[in-house]
Amino acid sequence: MQCPTCELELVRGKYAGANVRECTGCQGALLATTRAAKIERRVNKDVPELVKEVANTTASDTDHKIRCPSCRAEMEKRQIKQLGLSIDDCHQCGMSWFDGGELAALQLCFEKDPQTVELNRMRERLSSMTEEERLEYEANISKLKDLGSSLGQAIRGATFDLTSSYYGIWMSW
Repeated sequence: MQCPTCELELVRGKYAGANVRECTGCQGALLATTRAAKIERRVNKDVPELVKEVANTTASDTDHKIRCPSCRAEMEKRQIKQLGLSIDDCHQCGMSWFDGGELAALQLCFEKDPQTVELNRMRERLSSMTEEERLEYEANISKLKDLGSSLGQAIRGATFDLTSSYYGIWMSW
C-alpha cells in the first residue's frame, strides 16, 4: 500500500495501541474508521506529547479527493468543524486516512474536553481505591437512573475499563 499523499510505502505501526498503516514521510495514518473513536478515548499520551506531535507535523490536508490506499476507491471528505480537520473516509472498505498530526489533534481535542478531564480524574480516583471503596462506588453507580447520557456512558466505561484491567473481572450493567 502506498501513501495517498506522498506515495511512499505505508508501514505497519501502532498509534495509541491501535494497528495502523503509517507513512514515514508525511506521518499520515490509515486505520479502520471504527478504530478512530477508540483512539480518542485512550489515555496513554499526555497533552504535552499530543501538542508536540501536532506541532512537529508539516503535512497539510489535501484539498482534492484521494484514493484509498487499501482498496483504491475514491475517499469522501468528512469535516470535523470544531478542529478544522478534513478526514478522508472510504465507504467501500471502512478505512480512514488521517494526514500527519490529525490523529493527535483529534485526541488532543478530546483530552481537553471538560467531560474528559473529569473522566480522567475519576479514572485516577478509581485506580487508587481499595476493594471495599470500589464495591461501594459500583453499588452507587448502579443506583443512578440515567446512564444514557454521554457522561453516564463515560462513567460506566471508566468503571468497566478499570475494574476489568485492575481486577480482571467482567461486569454486567
